[in-house]
Amino acid sequence: MKYLKSTFWLMIMIGVTTIYNYRFKPVLTIGGQVGDITPENTFASIIYLISWLALSVVCGYWQHKEALIAAIIYSLMPYAGVFVGSIFAWTPLVVLITIPHYWKVPIQGVCYEMPALEQLVLLLLPVIFLVGYDLGKYLKLRIKFINREV
Repeated sequence: MKYLKSTFWLMIMIGVTTIYNYRFKPVLTIGGQVGDITPENTFASIIYLISWLALSVVCGYWQHKEALIAAIIYSLMPYAGVFVGSIFAWTPLVVLITIPHYWKVPIQGVCYEMPALEQLVLLLLPVIFLVGYDLGKYLKLRIKFINREV
């Protein structure tokens, strides 16, 4: 059952990324730049990062460890795509190397023309989730402590 819950959370995160990919279209692809970042893309990227933090706080408050596991797996998927894609070079499975570019669509508005920042944000996603998760646990303990004093 634990793995089913983690898979459920992972599917939610992949679903959100798919919606972002469909709605905002990749501007930076393997083939290069195919468009311009609009203010709408930047706003959506900021909302994505804020909602990522909010989700982590809520999951920490309600002690959803499955969501934490799913967030770490989700954050590592771009790197797994590069690794697997490079292993299967010269085969049809090399398409897997495109996974990192589609995972970057939700943050491309914030990191436009800054590939180093893009990589940093991808590395910071699990850290943001861990900090938010711990913050949610702290808030729950703090609320219990305050209610006990009253």
